[in-house]
Amino acid sequence: MFKNVQIFDGTPVAFPVEAAAAALRAGEVVELSGVELRLDGGGVRAVDANGDEITGHQAFWFAWSQFMADTLLWEP
Repeated sequence: MFKNVQIFDGTPVAFPVEAAAAALRAGEVVELSGVELRLDGGGVRAVDANGDEITGHQAFWFAWSQFMADTLLWEP
């Protein structure tokens, strides 16, 4: 599963949830194009530079990428 959001200019950004959560648990910063992920209970949430939550959702990459082919993808 991927955490998918769109930043202020409409650019789609995606993070593989399991890899991102593992990196966060290891103390790493998970950030791409001004979107930072933070641990939230059993999952992750996306915030902007001010710490405000960015609305997003989780989806399978094959489904998301069909509609948002220009998605920026965070890789560990």
